[in-house]
Amino acid sequence: AASSCQDCPKGRYSAEIQTATCEPCGDGHYCPSDGMSAQLPCRNGTYSQTNVNGIKKCTQCEVGKYADEEKLNGCLSCNSGNFCNEP
Repeated sequence: AASSCQDCPKGRYSAEIQTATCEPCGDGHYCPSDGMSAQLPCRNGTYSQTNVNGIKKCTQCEVGKYADEEKLNGCLSCNSGNFCNEP
């Protein structure tokens, strides 16, 4: 009996055709739905964080920290003498 293709589950993606596995989304990225063919970058002001289900999601930086680039897996702290009230 022939098997059918299955969507990659949320949190994983497959950029390849004719593959037998799905890759987990990498640091600084997220895969919000089933069937993703590419991972999406976390935007400026957010970072990737793994939730209790082992799925990465983008989370907004807390006050006093920032992310001035996409694809970060953590926020940067403001230096002394500086402040940031927006991520």
